[in-house]
Amino acid sequence: GNLRFAVRTASGVFWLHQAERIVARYRPGAMIYQITDPRLGDAVLTLTMIGLYDAEGLIVRIEQYGTVEPLEWLAAFGGAGGKRGARSGDIGCESEPISRFFQLRPDNCRGNEFALDEQTFILTSRIATLAGTLPPSAQLAVADAAQWDNPTALTNSAGQPTEQPVLVASMSIAAHEPAYLAIKRIGESGTPFATEELPEIFADCQQQRQAIAERVVVNTPDPFINAAVAALCVAADALWDERQGSVMHGAVAWRSRYPGWRGPYANDALGWHDRSRGHLTDWARRQNTGPVPEKVLGPDPEANYARSHPSKQTNGDIGGKHYDMNLIYMDTLLRHLLWTGDLELAERLWPVIERHVAWEQRLFRRPFGPDKLPLYEAYAAIWASDDMQFNGGGVAYTSAYNAYHFRGFADLAERLGKNPAPFRQEAELINKAMQRYLWLADRGWYAEYKDLLGLQQTHPAAGLWSIYHIIDSEMADSFQAWQMTRFIDTQIAHIPIHGQDIPKGRFFTLPTSNWMPYTYSTNNVVMAEVAHTALAYWQAGRADKAFSLFKGAVLDGMYMGLCPGNAGMTTYFDAARGEAQRDFGDAVGALSRAVIEGLFGIRPDLLNGELTVEPGFPPWESAQIVHPNIEFAYFQKAHVSTYTVKPNFSRSVSLRLIVPARTVEIERLTVNGKIAEWKPVGRAVGGPRIEVRCEPADVYEVEIVWAGEQPAHISGPRVVAAGGRLRAAGKAELVGVKDPQDALKDIRLLKDVRLLPCVMEATAAGTMGHRTAFVQVRQGQMTWWAPLEFEIRPPYEIIAAAAQTANSVTFYVRNNTAKALQGQAVIRSAGVSIKKPLTMAAFGDSESVTLSAEEFHLLPGTNRVAVVLDEEIDIEGDVINWDMRPEQDVLTWETVNLESLLNDKVSHIFRNEYLTPRSPYCSLAIPKQGIGSWCNFTRTFDVDDSGLRRLAAENDGRLTLPQGILFKTAAEPDADNIVFTSQWDNYPDSVQIPLSGKARHLYLLMAGSTNSMQSRFDNGQIIVTYDDGQTEQLPLHNPTTWWPIDQDYFIDDFAFHRPQPIPPRLELKTGRIRMVDWADFKGKGGTIPGGAATVLDIPLSPDRELSSLTVRTLANEVVIGLMSVTLVR
Repeated sequence: GNLRFAVRTASGVFWLHQAERIVARYRPGAMIYQITDPRLGDAVLTLTMIGLYDAEGLIVRIEQYGTVEPLEWLAAFGGAGGKRGARSGDIGCESEPISRFFQLRPDNCRGNEFALDEQTFILTSRIATLAGTLPPSAQLAVADAAQWDNPTALTNSAGQPTEQPVLVASMSIAAHEPAYLAIKRIGESGTPFATEELPEIFADCQQQRQAIAERVVVNTPDPFINAAVAALCVAADALWDERQGSVMHGAVAWRSRYPGWRGPYANDALGWHDRSRGHLTDWARRQNTGPVPEKVLGPDPEANYARSHPSKQTNGDIGGKHYDMNLIYMDTLLRHLLWTGDLELAERLWPVIERHVAWEQRLFRRPFGPDKLPLYEAYAAIWASDDMQFNGGGVAYTSAYNAYHFRGFADLAERLGKNPAPFRQEAELINKAMQRYLWLADRGWYAEYKDLLGLQQTHPAAGLWSIYHIIDSEMADSFQAWQMTRFIDTQIAHIPIHGQDIPKGRFFTLPTSNWMPYTYSTNNVVMAEVAHTALAYWQAGRADKAFSLFKGAVLDGMYMGLCPGNAGMTTYFDAARGEAQRDFGDAVGALSRAVIEGLFGIRPDLLNGELTVEPGFPPWESAQIVHPNIEFAYFQKAHVSTYTVKPNFSRSVSLRLIVPARTVEIERLTVNGKIAEWKPVGRAVGGPRIEVRCEPADVYEVEIVWAGEQPAHISGPRVVAAGGRLRAAGKAELVGVKDPQDALKDIRLLKDVRLLPCVMEATAAGTMGHRTAFVQVRQGQMTWWAPLEFEIRPPYEIIAAAAQTANSVTFYVRNNTAKALQGQAVIRSAGVSIKKPLTMAAFGDSESVTLSAEEFHLLPGTNRVAVVLDEEIDIEGDVINWDMRPEQDVLTWETVNLESLLNDKVSHIFRNEYLTPRSPYCSLAIPKQGIGSWCNFTRTFDVDDSGLRRLAAENDGRLTLPQGILFKTAAEPDADNIVFTSQWDNYPDSVQIPLSGKARHLYLLMAGSTNSMQSRFDNGQIIVTYDDGQTEQLPLHNPTTWWPIDQDYFIDDFAFHRPQPIPPRLELKTGRIRMVDWADFKGKGGTIPGGAATVLDIPLSPDRELSSLTVRTLANEVVIGLMSVTLVR
């Protein structure tokens, strides 16, 4: 139904939602509306609304101040038509905005019947019976919903016959005397509340609301965080369904009982351990205990070979349906045991654990290498699993999950008198496999996954989940964890969060990956993912960045979205999905852990009787939390830090307090007034930290009196040229270097250099890109490791200007060295050279250089330019500009004959069945038609090349682009017109085409498939080989050079950032050639009716004899096709 209020004034009646000023406030669990309007004079109206706790319904308190005279109010209610929408009217889930979705339509009132009795009513509809109670002064009537939008007409229609009835009530509300209204759902024998009961009912609801909102109370200098925690408690309570004894997937949309995802984390994090136990035991009863199948069935033909559900839904499975929720269930269980130490529950659920282990290993354990080391495949094992499939591959996050679980199972086995050895051994084997096959040592993060099939390549573009799950699963040491978060710093777009009272540059949020093309749920802005990543930053020792990300997520979702205090699913900054859902389980669970374990650093281990507190505060002078299991307070005054910890667990615990060192000396450290021991954390990264251990006590008051200097900052260059010298120094002693990425050589530690205690010098020698090394620092009583974060670049680079003009190329030279350059430069391209003075500051750029197409004989596409400085520095690079119109009479365009190699029609790419090779295991994969996903296994796409064939027929088999580029292609409808290659058995994995003579340039017309699982990755390659064995290579890289036939990439400045020039595309259905500028194309993309081919090119050495052209597919589950090749002689 729909409830509205109006007031009658001297100037007439108006609905309150039409008032001039409405201030809406969310008090966790309640909404408060303060209303003013010139028509009300000085009167201030307040509506406070709370959901009932003992029934389905609502209670409203009505107040008015600023006037002594009573006001005549109007209340209208009706429209109980049963409209629930796709997802109960949740944000971003309906076919219209929720501001319209919830409006009453007169048709919603058909079939409603009202029974009136003084100040109460009963509304009966086909879907529910509702009972309402209004203030004592209320006069009730039934009116016509057709007049709903006009309060005067609605009142005048009272008592008239109507098939669309609504309730209308007039009531006189006295100033400064609250009045109440309640509506609830009742059964057949239910009755409305009595009018006199409403004040007490409202007070009881307020009390219950406040108790839930104050389940955990934090008091920090940041009011945004303080209020957010109260909202989080209410959201966590809303997820719990007492009748079903389970956590819901979402509080509104997806209000379904699931064993996962991360919603159940909230129960333990916020102290509802009884709920956590109930959820775990309830789902344990639902575990599949049927017969263990004799064999794994492999891909399911009924699902187009994209799923293996018949294998998945067997003995050991928890939850059934599509997803592997066993892993998150076991993660929740192990973390619950850390909070409770409940070995009785562990004993009771041990058979569940055993069945899970057998199921997980039977279905998802994948051996790699000669030692058959195990990695685990992900079978829809995390929230972001929709449209994510690995076709048998070994996945980083599920391998880490399993390693953590096997270690936990080994510990439990030992405590329960069972054999821990198999579990411990499996955890060790997984760790070896991850280090050997997934850890990218020269870059400093784990690859997303390693292919089981094809070339068994590793996919380096990790999603956030392959960072935070690994750190959270304790599969990264402190150095690895720091490096992994640097991947996020440098490879994942940072979306700034700012607004009124929120300064720019401080807070941000993240997309979940940089994968393209977009498909749900592989690249979204998701509150849960951001919160879990913030927790990982805290776990990695990066409190400043963690807080900036965490608060960015809180501001984004709870303060800047459509719903105040919302822990939703996706947010406004999600370019594809937009803001969606209220109080989503994953967000609530991840945020709860981020607050408790990250910001306040509370990590209990009751199995071992220990409580670790490692706060991750920003530079606050105080912070306090009151939690059902712990009270913790921090105060900083001058040079004294005080930490008070009062545990309230089911058993006594010792304390392990880890805090950042404010200075490098400690004058005095006491625990409960007595001098106590402390020690530096030897493997601390980023700054010094100290550790204090205390025996069990009722309360701990740790006071630290700091002395001496502040910890030194170790500075180094942000950019260093390959082969250049790197120098790092600070006002502290440097005693060691750790270079896990082999980014440095010739490392030297020099003492007493120019008043500095120590300087580290080295030569940059590692893989190009963002690198991290560590120097060990000793200062005063402290020792720690300082990260050196720098980017290795070529000494000099040709950088194309962002905007190119027609018939020219513009570029500048970037100097990545510490030496300024000035002098006469020789600039060459296509055999033409000029001299031009260039000036480059150290780590600076030269002035721009523009070469005209006419003077330099430039060609459309890629033009190779060289700049020679002082006859010693030779810089070469490519500048791309497709907007060229070369003089045709000086060029010879020669098409290469492909007729003997053509092996299919481009229109058949998604009409084929790609059956082998496929994982023989329980796996998710691309459907047999070569497009779609396990979630959408019937998806297809109709490639229609009729426009291309028509153009070819009209031009004697030739196709000429606007730039004059010439291609040859088949015109006959039944003729093959493409050479496909693939790792699928349908086609060869490569094809070699003979070439001869010399040429300046090569153009290719190509078409094929790619998908987000092959993103930021070379899907294939084009190799031109000369007679002398030298080669030119063009990587077919998603998303730069290799574009999917069915769509254009969506491109923006953040999650879908792709700044490189966009290649020309030929629309196959229309024959239209499209050339677009990157700046103009941003924010666009999507499906292309009929599909499109892509024009690519390679500049050649014109003085070398050509031998062959090779097209090779590298990635699994894609098809790469060559339609035409042209040489420019």
